[in-house]
Amino acid sequence: MSTAQEGRYPLGLLVGNALRFTEGAITLTSDEDGVRFHVAFADEDLGSRAELEIVEGPGGARGHLRMQDATAPLFDEVQLVQRNIPTSDGEYQLVGLQGEFSFPHEGPFRRLRRAFVGVQDPAMVNALVAAFASDEHDQVTQLPFTLESMTRFTAAYARSLPGVDEVTVTAPGQLTLRMGEGAAQHVDLHNIYASTHGDAGAAMARIQDFLAAMPPSTDAVDDGDVMFRVMRAPSPVTLEASVEGETQTLHLASLGVGDDLSAVFVRDSPQSMAYLQASDVEDLAASPDDLFRLAGENLLRSLPKIHIRGEAPLFMLIAGGDYECSLALLPSFWQAMTPLL
Repeated sequence: MSTAQEGRYPLGLLVGNALRFTEGAITLTSDEDGVRFHVAFADEDLGSRAELEIVEGPGGARGHLRMQDATAPLFDEVQLVQRNIPTSDGEYQLVGLQGEFSFPHEGPFRRLRRAFVGVQDPAMVNALVAAFASDEHDQVTQLPFTLESMTRFTAAYARSLPGVDEVTVTAPGQLTLRMGEGAAQHVDLHNIYASTHGDAGAAMARIQDFLAAMPPSTDAVDDGDVMFRVMRAPSPVTLEASVEGETQTLHLASLGVGDDLSAVFVRDSPQSMAYLQASDVEDLAASPDDLFRLAGENLLRSLPKIHIRGEAPLFMLIAGGDYECSLALLPSFWQAMTPLL
């Protein structure tokens, strides 16, 4: 069965921290393939052809936000929410959709901006709730989880629990909870995600029950295979290694980056990665500065899209889990961040 609701409505629009009230054309359609919510509006700052579209279907949520000449795809969060917004004329209660969108910034960097479009019209509010709320609850509720958003919810909920000192997300659906000095509990969400997909309320209840029943673990977290991390090291950088049964001190090829950071160099191959020693640099007839420039070029070619979340002075960088620490070594990273600081 297909349904449709469309017309022009007063809107409350929140992009980042900027709130504006305007009017726009809304089209809301629902059929067996999913739900489509489209808003077109004109705004002095956002442009004469600004629009927001969110589609929720069997394959999950997708969409985009167009502002001026930039079109930002939906990142990974969609919620149907109610917002009470105080103004000089009183408090406005709006119901609408909220999501995070990924805008191009500088080079490979993307800036995440949260956008909310809400309405007061009772007919449109009822249509939104009917289209996007869960079947079991006639209320505003979160749309079905993606594995990534379920992971974020679990991490946030776990951090609020007594006895949990630290929560680390190691991959979508994978978390490590430090329960005390050296103790940890590993959490895998894939079974919960598979069994509750499409029902956010059931998923949250399962997660809360699971964490409540989880006994403290006495297993130490083994991070010996974590390759990409910042490590304290002497300068020049040395490494104790076992060579043919004997412990030797290797002097690694390194370069100071600022006052507190050193970069070390590795030779990458399809089979392995190996640290370069100081003597290797002499054989290459290249200075550490030359290697640093070359390594930076190689890193830039390897980077995924880098997403920047937050506002000054605190930002979170999302780079696929492998490159976050290395970003601080790139001049282009600081060029991208400087306007935001």
